[in-house]
Amino acid sequence: MAEQKTSTRKTPTRKTTTKVETKTTDVEKVENKVEKSKEKVKLSKDDKIPVMNNTTGRYGYIGRSGYSFELEEYGDVTDVPFGELQAMRSGSQKRHLEDAFIIILDEEAVEELNYTKLYENVLDSDGVEELLSDVEKLNKVADKMPLAMRETVISVGKRKYKDGTLSNLHVIRAIENNFNVKILD
Repeated sequence: MAEQKTSTRKTPTRKTTTKVETKTTDVEKVENKVEKSKEKVKLSKDDKIPVMNNTTGRYGYIGRSGYSFELEEYGDVTDVPFGELQAMRSGSQKRHLEDAFIIILDEEAVEELNYTKLYENVLDSDGVEELLSDVEKLNKVADKMPLAMRETVISVGKRKYKDGTLSNLHVIRAIENNFNVKILD
């Protein structure tokens, strides 16, 4: 019998490694952005937006469309159609919003009207109370406030001093120095 030769040829085996990197943070950020953009709903002209009187007295508004409202004193709140706020922003009453004679209390409306940067230094009544107890914050934001906001801080500070609820001398001096007014006689 003939012998058959069988030969097996060995091929070198190579070790292969694959690097798999996952960056979950990027995916999470994208997912968050998608969720946020889905949540953003454009306001309609008929949506009611709360606004607050930021003057120390009566505030009245009469729009070109005939819409009007009146707020008797500082801190009073009423609902105004978003369309009227848009008209106010683009019309002759733009100053009422930009100098903060009235404060828009709805964050979505502030964003849609492009007042986000302005509203960094606009405070509601609770914010004013907080400001009058924090000297550092008062010194930091005083020069960045819109005109009516400054007048409101001065007026509320004077009223609180007279009725005895503001007695911190550092806060009183900060108001006097930042706004060039006299509280102490």
